[in-house]
Amino acid sequence: MYFDSSKVISFFYSFWIRQRSFSAITVYVLLKNCKLKLNLFTFHSPSMIKEENMWLVDFARRWQPNSLICLGFFIPAVVGVYAWMSFLSADPATAHIATLVLSSTFIALQYFALPAAVSEISMRSSLLGHVVGLGLFIATARPYWMLGVYLIFLGWFHWSEYLFASLYCAHSCSKRSFILNHSPAYIVATLVSWLEFAVIQHMWPGFRHYSAISVLGLIMCTVGETLRKLAISTAAESFNHVVEESKRKEHRLVTHGIYGFCRHPSYLGWWIFAVGTQVLLQNPVCAIAYFFGARAFFADRVEYEEELLIEFFGDRYREYCRRVPHRLPFVKDASSESH
Repeated sequence: MYFDSSKVISFFYSFWIRQRSFSAITVYVLLKNCKLKLNLFTFHSPSMIKEENMWLVDFARRWQPNSLICLGFFIPAVVGVYAWMSFLSADPATAHIATLVLSSTFIALQYFALPAAVSEISMRSSLLGHVVGLGLFIATARPYWMLGVYLIFLGWFHWSEYLFASLYCAHSCSKRSFILNHSPAYIVATLVSWLEFAVIQHMWPGFRHYSAISVLGLIMCTVGETLRKLAISTAAESFNHVVEESKRKEHRLVTHGIYGFCRHPSYLGWWIFAVGTQVLLQNPVCAIAYFFGARAFFADRVEYEEELLIEFFGDRYREYCRRVPHRLPFVKDASSESH
């Protein structure tokens, strides 16, 4: 029996578009007494849900078709690439070539077989899943484990940016939320870091002998990514990947949670993550360049953004600036000093 997955996905996607105005029906999983309970409910009956479990309700209702597509194409790609390369591990060259061919074919099929609204999500999710799967395989090879972990973080970062945007700030979620083409400077910086890694590995193969440095980079990446995702999930509808020059009615001044520690946790998290990737790879030149490059970028961006936030929220934001520093290293905290 022939199974056309594109028609099934298209059906559910169009069904959601037509039915989105009706009351939401969602499934949430509650672990209690070591038993898995599956509950189906509508939001017209909140009394059916215990108060301590309402956070599950809030999380479950955030899932939209684009979130599920993002997740549904990412995980099989990760598992598939890792399993395929492990199966062909006796011949690494063949494994890499075969994986590249199969991955390219799979992504190309999505472009032609799926609706544009689906394929623009599925193709990017699959690509990033392949990067993570490749990273998992390389991470098991001792000489290059730091490269494998780097690829895992790189793929995860871009994929999770879209997933979190779809869950917490759906108003601004689009294919650009993957931030794969953030800017020409970002692409050049990434390519240069790969070049530095290759050059050092070729000319000084023993340079990366001290793996404790890579462990430090791994910790930095983890801390930075955690800060950034906490920032997105805490700000929720008030978060956007671009600086908003006009205030939306949903835009709120967020001062709780991680925003009670620093004013720009998403920027701080990205900064730590970016530098951490180069410490992980033990790229000394790029580690320094990334640090000062990020400083220059965020110094201008924060100054401009905070001028807009003062326009949006007035004295409330000035008071917030007095109480909470931005904590971005070597960036002048003009807002807190001037007010």
